[in-house]
Amino acid sequence: WQWLDQVPDPEIPVISLVDLGIVRDVAYQGDRLRITLSPTYSGCPATRVIEEDVRTAMRDHGIEQVIITQQISDSAGKSISLKFKNLFGTTYPTPTDIVNSSTNEIKSVGLSRMKAEYIFDISKLIVDKKLNFKIFNDMSDDEVISELTKIRGIGKWTAEMYLIFGLGRLDVFPLGDLGLINGMKKLYGLENPTNKEILEITNKWIPYRTIGTWYIWKGVKNFQFV
Repeated sequence: WQWLDQVPDPEIPVISLVDLGIVRDVAYQGDRLRITLSPTYSGCPATRVIEEDVRTAMRDHGIEQVIITQQISDSAGKSISLKFKNLFGTTYPTPTDIVNSSTNEIKSVGLSRMKAEYIFDISKLIVDKKLNFKIFNDMSDDEVISELTKIRGIGKWTAEMYLIFGLGRLDVFPLGDLGLINGMKKLYGLENPTNKEILEITNKWIPYRTIGTWYIWKGVKNFQFV
């Protein structure tokens, strides 16, 4: 997809989306092409323009079935998380707290309307007792991912984060994690590794891929301190 570097940034036209690092990943998901974009900052007003420019470029090259996903930076994620926490007080809100608020309030912390709706809808499922996380304790990793991704707003990466941080599973490698892949590039001296190349390395860590993931996350800035 070398021609993607011809798509200019709408705010700095002399630089391409690829050069700015906004285009993070391009890979087929079934019969559709999934393109992961990382906005320069949370709430970047040019994001919608960027998405449309990418879709137009794809159509110009005969590719109609495209999925555009976003992956924000770690610093932007932390900022949103803090604002979300402060919106409800000093601790994280319960599902009931969220259901008693509104999607506009949730959106105000820097989330898109769609993500605010996801948070609200999932909280309502819990409050209405239609979602019980205790059932996942006895499921395999693949079963947990399969069940969680049936819920609107939960993708594979989110399900994998729940496996790691919610269930303490030790053999998870979230291939779609931006920071993790950047760490793999740095640690192994890789430039643009394919998923196959990454998996050839990480499959050697089975059954403790989560532990390898922790080390990569910890050392992504400077591996000498890991």
